[in-house]
Amino acid sequence: MHSAIRSRDWNLIAGPHGWQLYHIVEDPHEFKNLAVGGSAEPHTVELEEACLEETRLTSRDCARCQTEFERQDWSPLTM
Repeated sequence: MHSAIRSRDWNLIAGPHGWQLYHIVEDPHEFKNLAVGGSAEPHTVELEEACLEETRLTSRDCARCQTEFERQDWSPLTM
């Protein structure tokens, strides 16, 4: 699963190769991954938390929609 979150100056991507952080003001083509170590570590942590919270909220909303859908009575013959 891939997910990403972007602030005004930073772009954080979670993918199969782990976290990738790019300072899009200085590196608009996203060549230099700043996620591991260095001075960008606070940005990584902040955006990781925001990304995980967004995933939690989305998952909760999807679960609620799924539950509401399952409660509906329907018949394939009436479609």
